[in-house]
Amino acid sequence: GATSDAFRWINYTPQELIRRMNLIKQWGGNFINFWIKPNDIKNKLILVDQVVDWAEQNGLYISFSPITNETINGLGSPYDKKNDQIMQFLANKYKDKTNILYGLGAEPQHITYEDWVNRATEVATGIRSVNPSAVLILPGTEFNNFHDVEKNKLPFDNVIYSVSRYLGKNDKHI
Repeated sequence: GATSDAFRWINYTPQELIRRMNLIKQWGGNFINFWIKPNDIKNKLILVDQVVDWAEQNGLYISFSPITNETINGLGSPYDKKNDQIMQFLANKYKDKTNILYGLGAEPQHITYEDWVNRATEVATGIRSVNPSAVLILPGTEFNNFHDVEKNKLPFDNVIYSVSRYLGKNDKHI
């Protein structure tokens, strides 16, 4: 799989984005995570529809993850309420698509894991209100570090807990 900023600030043509997605498929990948910003994605819905349709026709899974690592509060933060709105909008728009997953954030920072689970639960509740079977992806905080998931998990099923390790970053959570 791969992660892309294509809907965040890169202005790919539909042909270029699909060419890149096809490369991922040729490499054996079947999953692409797109980081999104609520204000930007609304202006690119035609492109998003083309990507979703192409992915479905070609056996790829897509996830959308709102940006949660740019600021402490406000736009681009874990507390950005526009993330709730755009994720609920996308979940409703693509509720009949089985190849779409819904990230609850993208490397959330400036928030404790416990607070993040509470905040992500709010986003997830909006998604599940319009798409009850949506698959959710919960990243760890501070560079997607692993945390005590057994004690702090989402109150939903069909959740992927996504963690990764950035060498030298918060190794105490590994």
